[in-house]
Amino acid sequence: MTEKRPLRVLAVLVPASIVLAGCGAGLLGPVTAGEEFRTQDYVETAPAVHADASRAGLPPGAGSTLADYLDAALERNPRLRAARRKAEAAGYRIAQARSLDDPILSVVPPTGDLTQTAAGQMDGSVGISQKIPFPSKLAVRGRVAGHERAEAEERYRGVMFEVVAEVRRAYFTLYFADRAIKTTRESQRLLRSLREIASKKYEAGLVPQQDVLRALVELTNLENELVRLGALRDIAEARLARLMALPVDTALPVTEPIEMRTVSPALREMLAGAEGANPEIAAAKARLEKAREGLELAKLDYVPDFIFGYTYTGISDSGLSMAHTGEDNWNFSLGFTVPIWFGRMEAHNNEAMSELAASREGLAAVRDDTAFRIESTLASVYSQQRLTELFGKVVIPQATQTLDATVVAYRAGSVEFLTLIENWRRLLDFEIAHQKSLSEYEQALAELDRLIGSEPGLPSRQVGVRS
Repeated sequence: MTEKRPLRVLAVLVPASIVLAGCGAGLLGPVTAGEEFRTQDYVETAPAVHADASRAGLPPGAGSTLADYLDAALERNPRLRAARRKAEAAGYRIAQARSLDDPILSVVPPTGDLTQTAAGQMDGSVGISQKIPFPSKLAVRGRVAGHERAEAEERYRGVMFEVVAEVRRAYFTLYFADRAIKTTRESQRLLRSLREIASKKYEAGLVPQQDVLRALVELTNLENELVRLGALRDIAEARLARLMALPVDTALPVTEPIEMRTVSPALREMLAGAEGANPEIAAAKARLEKAREGLELAKLDYVPDFIFGYTYTGISDSGLSMAHTGEDNWNFSLGFTVPIWFGRMEAHNNEAMSELAASREGLAAVRDDTAFRIESTLASVYSQQRLTELFGKVVIPQATQTLDATVVAYRAGSVEFLTLIENWRRLLDFEIAHQKSLSEYEQALAELDRLIGSEPGLPSRQVGVRS
């Protein structure tokens, strides 16, 4: 007889392992729509999070409009980039959930008292075994992981909408500070001219000195207000720079004036849009589907898993029988698990049922909370829109006419300087309130777009906006 070669053993085991792996893959079942996972889906289509974002400031020549700030934040914001990575990580878990456990390779070396057969003494054996879950278990695990991926993707969308809303709120806070500073300085120049009128009338002995002193006091108050508005601008500027992953001391240019945009969103339309696009609702729906699949997986604990094995035993050429052959032995084996620990399985099933109930209630809670926030934000949108229109079309024109008439009357000596200052202050307050209302109106629109899941972008592209 020829001498046994160890390579012959391996030559048999390798094909056997391939066969076992193929059998396991066949139990996965067809990949349905939404379950297929491809690595490039989470690499090639990712936003520009791989870029080496420098924190030295915006690139030379970059614009300074709201659209430019939004583009920079969507590309550079670290919180958004982290959420994207988490969504990618969740995608990679699908292939893990659908995969078989590693096969077990066992070796019995020629040591100790090996079995003596008529054909010859055992030289040792090599075996390989593979545990294959009950059909559909791997598919259900894959669907659970798929819903986890969907939830992570919706969380990523939610962070994206939050970043867009925060950029818009910071931008329009900066806008208000810029407009308020500009209005205050213009009013400061007007007050200086009124002080000159009072000084000339005082020199002529027509008015008391207190008129001039009152004007000086108001000029000092304006300086204090400019300091406060400057601090407000610095804070808004730092907040906007932080959202773009820039140093907080990055200097941003003065914002350009904007025109009032009218909107006409209806509550029912907003609620319907949020049901289909709000990331929080979509994430809650994904959690509910995951809980349903989790309950199905818990029920599969009661069915056994299978274990397929292959063993190759080497036999020496010397045996007890005169007709010994020395031929090696090989065999396949089939086993299965015995699910008898019903306490554990029942607890798993009860846990899955509780998770499903909690997911249902969680979805209802998210829907109710979103509906409340949409309604309250929509009320704010309408109120700020009416206030802005009222200030711009009625209040400020009337206050301007009143001040002009008061200046003429003061020159003629028919009204006191105190009345002139009161009308001047009232006009300044109205102009500041007008810009404040416009800023809060745009910020309320940003929050409304976030709640209904509107596509991030320029304000003119938002849902419910009419040019």
